[in-house]
Amino acid sequence: MVDFKSKAKLASIVFSILALMFSITIFGLDVHIQEQIKQKLSISFYINNSTISYDAINVAFFVLTILYIILSAVLIVLTIIDFHPTIFVSTLGILFLYVPKEAILLKFYACFNHYEHSFIIARCILTFVFCLIVGLFGISCIFTLDKIRKSLHRVINLLTYPSFVLSIIVLLAIIAINIALAAIIKPPVLYDTSPDKIQMGFFSKSDINQIQNGIYIKNSNYDQKIIGNLSMLLNSDKTYVKSELLYRSYEKTITCYGNDGIYDLDCNSKSFLTIRVIYRDRFAYPSYNCARYSRTTSEVMCSSGCPNLMNWYTLYLVEENNNIIYPAWSQLSNCELKPSFTLIEDSSIDLCSGAFLSKSKSSSLIIIISLVSFFIKF
Repeated sequence: MVDFKSKAKLASIVFSILALMFSITIFGLDVHIQEQIKQKLSISFYINNSTISYDAINVAFFVLTILYIILSAVLIVLTIIDFHPTIFVSTLGILFLYVPKEAILLKFYACFNHYEHSFIIARCILTFVFCLIVGLFGISCIFTLDKIRKSLHRVINLLTYPSFVLSIIVLLAIIAINIALAAIIKPPVLYDTSPDKIQMGFFSKSDINQIQNGIYIKNSNYDQKIIGNLSMLLNSDKTYVKSELLYRSYEKTITCYGNDGIYDLDCNSKSFLTIRVIYRDRFAYPSYNCARYSRTTSEVMCSSGCPNLMNWYTLYLVEENNNIIYPAWSQLSNCELKPSFTLIEDSSIDLCSGAFLSKSKSSSLIIIISLVSFFIKF
């Protein structure tokens, strides 16, 4: 009997170590999948939705998973020292940490059309093996219980068996969640939605209605409406100071030749227009403004705002697929938390003043902000 109990204890230690290893491996796969989603959603990942934010879901996942990994490491120690309520602690961990984490990920992963399914399928299979290991861990713990007739140990024994039954039910629920995840994921996305493929363009309300309905076909006037792609803003080394905060800035200059399409009325008697888009990393959607310039032999006169352009058109983020224009990220996201694709007109952006910092003057500020952003991310 002593030999059998020793073997059972050794088995429980091995299973607890394996459970920790599998939980870390699954965590690594989940981090990889979420990083892929972050890269494809770019700025929209970090912006709060009216209900909840993708970033908040990501933070909840990290907190629950890290807490469970810490608890798994503690369980190894408890198993080694022959702590009797080990299975009770294990059940609490999978019930209050692991199940909520899996439920969050089911909702999160189901919200997106993924570029490849192999990592999701792999994490589902590993989770099934993980549940099997945790179940075997519980069985081995049952065989290591002492039969000492003390009231405290009798209470522990009474807690252990219901905890074991509950743990089996919870593990079956985790397996069911992963089967559901594998079943509901949609076919892989076959086109790129990275920032260099997301375009910034001015569109009217009628244009946007067609774009949202998937019936706006790229035509000869389309390129005139586009002022650049999102990566030009995100990778810009120009900076803009507003309310003592540092923003990235991208500018597009429209030279007025006559017959200037959507810019024609604002170009009237002007030499060129400048559209400035600014963005503060992770905190808000980009905003923009426009200014008109008249060039004479001696000076350049600036008039803030482009009233005709701003009255009839709005700057949107869009993507192209087979000559059909869609709202940015709409083909990637398929749940109720749709990423916004509308940029914000901001009349406080003054293009007629020297609001820029040179790259050399602002380099130290950029370094400080980059370090702060790095620590916020992790």
